Amino acid sequence: MSMEGENAVNQPGICLGPRCGDYGGLDLLAALRERGIRAQGIDCQSLCQASPVVRLPDYCLLRASLEDVLQESDLVEVERL
Repeated sequence: MSMEGENAVNQPGICLGPRCGDYGGLDLLAALRERGIRAQGIDCQSLCQASPVVRLPDYCLLRASLEDVLQESDLVEVERL
């Protein structure tokens, strides 16, 4: 589940480790994809205390909500479906 490929740098990476998955990572990934944002699941980021974690090109969002990611997607160039 690592971020690989030519365009992965512009895709939000949603941590799908055990804790992030349980604390909203799976739902967040699905919600972003429903809104046309090409997000992908990534391996555990070892930031379990701040679940769910979203990796963007230069930083991570901690305790990320859908609203947080949508707001940040307006600030960084993300790839749309």
